[in-house]
Amino acid sequence: MKILIGCDPEVFVKKDNVFVSAYNLIKGDKKNPTPVNNGAVQVDGMALEFNTTPAETEEEFIYNVTDVFNTLKLMVPEYQIEVVAVADFDPQYMKGLPKEALELGCDPDYNCWNHLPNPRPNGDRPFRTASGHIHIGWKKLGDKD
Repeated sequence: MKILIGCDPEVFVKKDNVFVSAYNLIKGDKKNPTPVNNGAVQVDGMALEFNTTPAETEEEFIYNVTDVFNTLKLMVPEYQIEVVAVADFDPQYMKGLPKEALELGCDPDYNCWNHLPNPRPNGDRPFRTASGHIHIGWKKLGDKD
């Protein structure tokens, strides 16, 4: 069996040492990520997100993460990329952002126990949290790619 690994971390951006929204900084969103070598990039609310092509080895995984992250940094050269768990935003600044930039939650987002939609989190709060996932895939030897 062949094991594959990828990821999709979120990062924030700063301008002049102040957190700013990544909304509209690059092309690509959750429904239409922008392909780059070894993965893709997109805006995710007020954060930037990148994902990597599934890797077969540890070395390939590290290379993919590094390559896509460096590509993302080159796409926003006038901003600093911040890899932090929480970004605090000025509430007045947030009032000037479009509704789409402030939306939180996944689409769709369902409760796994009752299969009902989860309520959307409050997007008016002046902070955002970053997250990401490690993706593990597999296929049996001989399966088509």
